[in-house]
Amino acid sequence: MHPFTDSKALAARGARVITHGQGIYIYDSEGKKILDAMSGLWCVNSGYGRKELAQAAYMQMLELPYYNSFFNTTNVPAVQLATKLTSLAPKVDDCEFTHVFFSSSGSESNDTNIRMVRHYWATLGQPQRQVIISRKNGYHGSTVGGSSLGGMSGMHAQGGVLPGIEHIDQPYWFENAKEGESEADFGLRMARQLEEKILQVGADKVAAFIGEPVQGAGGVIIPPASYWPEIQRIVDKYGILLISDEVICAFGRLGAWFAYEQFGYKPDLITFAKGVTSGYIPLGGVMVGKRVADVLINQGGEFNHGYTYSGHPAACAVALANLELMEREGVIENVRNTLAPYLKQQIATLMDHPLVGEAKTHGMVAGLLLVKSKAKQPGSKPIAFASDLAVGMICRGHCFGNGLVMRAVGDRMIIAPPLVMSLAQIDEMMGLIRQALDLTWRDLNQSGLRLMKKYFFAFTLSAIALAGCGEKKEATPAPAPAASAAAPAPAAPALDSEKVLNIYNWPDYVAESLIPDFEKETGIKVNYQTFENNEALNAKLVAGNTGFDIVVPGSVFAKPQIDEGLLQPLDKALIPNYGNLDTTFMGKLTNVDADNKHLIPWAWGFTTVGINKTKVEKALAGMPMPENAWDLVFNPQYTKKLKSCGIAYLDSPTEVIPPALHYLGKNAYSNDPADYKAAGEMLAKVSAMQTNEMNYPTGNQAAMADIKPEIKDNPTIILDPTNMSKLVAPGYYTNAAREAMANLVKRFDEAVAVDNVSLNIGKGEIFALLGSSGCGKSTLLRMLAGFEKPTSGKILLAGKDVANVPPYDRPVNMMFQSYALFPHMDVWENIAFGLKREGLPKEEIQKRVGQMLDLVQLTPYAKRKPYQLSGGQQQRVALARSLAKKPQLLLLDEPLGALDKKLREQTQFELVNIIESVGVTVVMVTHDQEEAMTMASRIAIMSKGRVLQVGTPREVYEFPQTRFVADFIGNVNLFDGKLSTDEPDHCVITTNIGMIEVGHGVS
Repeated sequence: MHPFTDSKALAARGARVITHGQGIYIYDSEGKKILDAMSGLWCVNSGYGRKELAQAAYMQMLELPYYNSFFNTTNVPAVQLATKLTSLAPKVDDCEFTHVFFSSSGSESNDTNIRMVRHYWATLGQPQRQVIISRKNGYHGSTVGGSSLGGMSGMHAQGGVLPGIEHIDQPYWFENAKEGESEADFGLRMARQLEEKILQVGADKVAAFIGEPVQGAGGVIIPPASYWPEIQRIVDKYGILLISDEVICAFGRLGAWFAYEQFGYKPDLITFAKGVTSGYIPLGGVMVGKRVADVLINQGGEFNHGYTYSGHPAACAVALANLELMEREGVIENVRNTLAPYLKQQIATLMDHPLVGEAKTHGMVAGLLLVKSKAKQPGSKPIAFASDLAVGMICRGHCFGNGLVMRAVGDRMIIAPPLVMSLAQIDEMMGLIRQALDLTWRDLNQSGLRLMKKYFFAFTLSAIALAGCGEKKEATPAPAPAASAAAPAPAAPALDSEKVLNIYNWPDYVAESLIPDFEKETGIKVNYQTFENNEALNAKLVAGNTGFDIVVPGSVFAKPQIDEGLLQPLDKALIPNYGNLDTTFMGKLTNVDADNKHLIPWAWGFTTVGINKTKVEKALAGMPMPENAWDLVFNPQYTKKLKSCGIAYLDSPTEVIPPALHYLGKNAYSNDPADYKAAGEMLAKVSAMQTNEMNYPTGNQAAMADIKPEIKDNPTIILDPTNMSKLVAPGYYTNAAREAMANLVKRFDEAVAVDNVSLNIGKGEIFALLGSSGCGKSTLLRMLAGFEKPTSGKILLAGKDVANVPPYDRPVNMMFQSYALFPHMDVWENIAFGLKREGLPKEEIQKRVGQMLDLVQLTPYAKRKPYQLSGGQQQRVALARSLAKKPQLLLLDEPLGALDKKLREQTQFELVNIIESVGVTVVMVTHDQEEAMTMASRIAIMSKGRVLQVGTPREVYEFPQTRFVADFIGNVNLFDGKLSTDEPDHCVITTNIGMIEVGHGVS
């Protein structure tokens, strides 16, 4: 298996085999010469083919190939190398390096740092100093320890993060700078996040801060000059250790032996590897400053840490030979005085390329940011490409094709060539870079990727198409698409007459060349037919005889089709492109298709309201735009004003039903005929103002005559309240029993605390009421509990209106923010209290309390009083007491509000696991967005007594329906602009920062 490689894709494609290297070039098994602008992995500083380094390894292996450095033992090359390294590290004030601990890699070295700094503080009598602070997107190795220190989420997802590691933002201008902020101010603000994190964690708990002078694998992030001196001031203020990870930056990469002096800080520990041997043999280590060494050597006792290959004699001999070679050839001086200034000058010329929004260098590293459009003025930011376009990977592919190794980190292209190249070779490298950029630019414009989503659909369909082929079926093939204008492909296998792939799809959603290219590549014939609406497809699926292997349904119909077994689960092992699909896109249909078992999401599967703002505002004639855009479609006050504009339901008419139900506060996939009757009544009121209810007026004619006639009938049936339930009969859409609030109003004198709120809550759901103070969420919770009586409206529990039922007679229990534990009772007695009040038999009380103690894992603490418990344990006692009575509905009032931030984060998942294991329905109140997004299955966002939006955490975050929701739920960039171009697959909006292209279906 290969590191950071999709093994299945590798097996399908095969690996590129590199056979040898010389100077700055490598050669593959096909004889191709490739300029290595990445020095392998940032390490071949002295270039390939240095015989003196191979000779050093050979001679040392003849003399002493290996011996360990455990138990008071060493070898000559290790001693000599340690002496050499400490002599090369500049002494700055009291910063002096006196010792070296050897390992085999940077990852092992940073694992060593974790143990070393914690041992250092324990030796000084401060064992609580365990926390090490790092930066998001930093890279400190791929072991569990190193990747925990690093801030790369992809690595955290595989193996988790060690406890005691915290992260702050990286000093990356493009991502984190504020508009108009100076570089110096930005650097100070980013550095001061360290102080904020120290105070948040507790200064007495922080052991060290670790960072790379220039972040390498994160994309060559070069900090402002103000950054590192401020970091130094902060670590000095709080007395914590400073670790400089110079695995990439040391040994000449930035024009010095070590980089810390260039940036104005004084580390206590330095991580090194890579360039110390120019990558010829594995070696790494930690250079230990006097402050740490004096404590560990004089007071620390035995250091229980080490590796089999620590101080490996052959590796140390190669490192010594490499450092001597670099000194003899003046490599450091040549980088600093000649190569780095010339590279900086040449890289700057790439700013004239339309793809390049940023081009920065430091020493012999450089980063290019590929952007959709450049910054309009100094200090402003360029506009990025959509992440699913993977523009950096497109460019990297052209680099390899042109004989150049250049790395892509997102849409940042990275350069770190060997330090022994000539000026002429820099020119050669620049020519190859520009060629790759030109080819990438060409691809983006020719393929339409800059206009976004249609290409994405073609890519997705190709992934679906590769899932499998049916045997040849009798079907009339569609006319062949026009021939592709692309360059001729290599000879392909002849079409196999026995292999036919039958696809049933919406019209015109496939790139012109996709089907011919697929047929040439695979030899499989494609029978591609189109349908006009979902009703037609649904009827054929219900009949069970579509005649197709693959169908592309709409999201409105997908859920019932899956529930009724009409769509077969995907065999993802047969879909080579599946692992390449954007995980954000993949998650958009999880409410319809859990874990994407049956469907690969497509770009057009979402419902929203699109308007011509100028025309709408004119038609409204001074009437303010609604906060909820669906008011424009469903509220007669607005629709009668908009009749002059025209309101149309795009796609099939049934697409409007889920939004209509959602607008009424009902389940979008309801199985209650009363819900459909209400939706029909609402739609009937607005239908006269709407000019077109359907985009495909002939579509239903394609439905099979003998299947569900109500589906093929005139689509205006949905506007008839008496026929509403026929369209989707009870049982066809499935939904668990639910609790509900209907038109709840609560007034205190003239003040309206809750204003006409209607909500449905599914059985077993964790439903969050989220909003700022004073929004009405707590009043709503108190009405559910019975502590407040509604001014008007209903509260339905299992269909029974309990609005006038006293709290002690409701099947409801509540966990208060303060927990309200009885201080004179122990844990067992607190949990049993409510059960005793109900007069349950002693045996039943014993049984339930025992079950609750086991559930919350507090059995050993049964006889402790609340004051003898931690905050998290008290919270679990309160939860156990609430669940012991087996309530139908559990209410949580700021359930984690009494805990500190770190404990809150840990407890969120614990609380959810307990609730889900019981299966109780939960309504929780919180003002903490992160808490709601983490714990809740759905969220209702409230403001001024009204519910502005209800949806899953993903839905409210990615598709906010109002500006208030967008601002409240997360950081958002809002641009005022004017629609200047409206094409079938995209539109262009003119704003004060330039032109913004938006694909249809994106809101």
